[in-house]
Amino acid sequence: MKKLTTTFTIDKNHPSLPGHFPGNALVPAVVLLTHIEAAMKQLDPSYVWTKVAKAKFESVAPIDEPICLEVEVSDSSARFVCTENLGNEDNTEPRQIVSGRVILTC
Repeated sequence: MKKLTTTFTIDKNHPSLPGHFPGNALVPAVVLLTHIEAAMKQLDPSYVWTKVAKAKFESVAPIDEPICLEVEVSDSSARFVCTENLGNEDNTEPRQIVSGRVILTC
């Protein structure tokens, strides 16, 4: 099993934000999934997503703030979870943004 923990940020100038609820921008799900897929390519460039088997979006993704991504890849699938506020000083649980599983071909 391969594992990866990394962070990424959605820039406030991302081209998808102005059209996605103008004046109250929300990060589109596809932007998060694209970042997750790109991070998985760091583990193995041959990974190709064939299907998003499950994706549960639990809260709004922050803009211009770090998002923590944890990925675990096994034979033909990968599980992922994105959280906010990892390593915060008040010891509260990180807020989960999205979690899920994808089917892979290698």
